[in-house]
Amino acid sequence: MKPIVSVITTSQREPSSKTGMLAGEHGLAIQENLEVSAWLSRQTPHDVDTAAVSRALSRGVELNVVYEGRYPRGQNGESLGSFSVATSCTAVGTNEQRAKARQDLLKFLTPACRGQIEEWIAELSVITAGAGRNGFEAELMVSAYTRRLLEFPADIVRYALVTKTWKWFPAWDELEQVCKIKISPRLLMLQELSRQQPDPAPVRRSPTEEERAAIQKLVDETFPRQARGFCK
Repeated sequence: MKPIVSVITTSQREPSSKTGMLAGEHGLAIQENLEVSAWLSRQTPHDVDTAAVSRALSRGVELNVVYEGRYPRGQNGESLGSFSVATSCTAVGTNEQRAKARQDLLKFLTPACRGQIEEWIAELSVITAGAGRNGFEAELMVSAYTRRLLEFPADIVRYALVTKTWKWFPAWDELEQVCKIKISPRLLMLQELSRQQPDPAPVRRSPTEEERAAIQKLVDETFPRQARGFCK
């Protein structure tokens, strides 16, 4: 029977059925995603959120995320710590600026690669209690967790699996809650940047004296008798 670490190590040693290199734009896109994923894996969620706001500002969009504190308590009324949750977001910028900022923000949502997530799961299984799964059951668990964690950015997954302290190997519900809290600022940013703003109303101004004189002259020439005082 193989424990979780053994299952992951074995699967990573298996040779890939595909050979050669991906060419063209598709290959470049994959390489870029891998580089972004690797960069995210070295950051904290807070730093990535800050970088996303800064990047949007460089595009001319001012993002403002509002946070609220949460102070959960246990069944006996004991404090379970505190954390902040993003509750709303506003953005100031033109539709063109918002579209560019949105494209940038999508990169901050890049997930980790499957192999990296499996390594983090293996590390978590070693340092926590209660993950005593072996063989086929371990393979199913790793596959199920990995598939779900691919829906979250790399920095958030690393935080949930490696940075955050767990005494017991967490159930998926616990991991999902942590990931959803951490991703909420970026999802609110994305929602706000995706919202189209109405075109600004045209600014109307009064004609200048030169324009008034030109109009009056034109009217005088066209309607010499009725034109007096037309533009007064």
